[in-house]
Amino acid sequence: MQIETLVEDVMHQTVETVSAAATARTAAERLRDAEVGSIVVTREGSPAGIITDGDIVRLVANGANLDEVEVTAFMSSPVRTIAGDASVEDAADILREHGIDQVVVTKGESLVGVLSIRELSYYLPQFLFESVIDTGEEWAGGYEDRDDAGLSVGDVVRFSQSISDEEVRRFAEISGDENPLHLDDAYASQTRFGGRIVHGALVSSAVSAALARLPGLVIFLSQNLTFRAPVHIGDRVTAACEVIENIGRGRYRLKVEVTDPEDEQVITGEATVLVEAAPATE
Repeated sequence: MQIETLVEDVMHQTVETVSAAATARTAAERLRDAEVGSIVVTREGSPAGIITDGDIVRLVANGANLDEVEVTAFMSSPVRTIAGDASVEDAADILREHGIDQVVVTKGESLVGVLSIRELSYYLPQFLFESVIDTGEEWAGGYEDRDDAGLSVGDVVRFSQSISDEEVRRFAEISGDENPLHLDDAYASQTRFGGRIVHGALVSSAVSAALARLPGLVIFLSQNLTFRAPVHIGDRVTAACEVIENIGRGRYRLKVEVTDPEDEQVITGEATVLVEAAPATE
């Protein structure tokens, strides 16, 4: 069962507006005071365009007089809109189709939010990066050094495992998370999932297991994960982590993805790790 994330769940809920007759300076001051990255230009109450802080920077760099330039001269138009109850996948399609980085969210005739690539990427990391999953093999895990020159951008590490009923019950005991959704068949059968599911934290442990297979001593610094769908008892999950950035000083940013036996994404996100030389062993 896929858990749908809606635009209204992730949008920026503050919508700043200026009239079509406003100057660039008015727009710049509004952006500054509201501490937002975009502002909607309205004409007779309807959205006519959108301005970002980047648009203002370009004006200043080009030597424009902000008091003389009206917002209609440099706003992006027409404004692309999406309903708040649409899915984030629908929003991604609009951004791709029109080559834009922000979309205005509406509810009826009202403007209720703004959704940008930044917010969207938290929930759809695959919107920025291609899939790195290659499932179906019966291996437990492995490291793919794509350019054969040590840990670098493009390297991929994977881990695959089945999660049994015993492991779910042991995890509940160890963690203290005894939610009946994970342990009680009768209770779980009455929920939206129709049966027991695995703890999200236990599923995400496949990510840690994959990262442990990177060469060297791996220290987890941070992660930002979105749980996209449930995992059922007995399912085999596969985690894949691809190095997408060398931050420096031994730190790397990775794209994270976990899939179920049907290759459906159950977790997406990013992780940051510190990799040091492994200590010598006798």
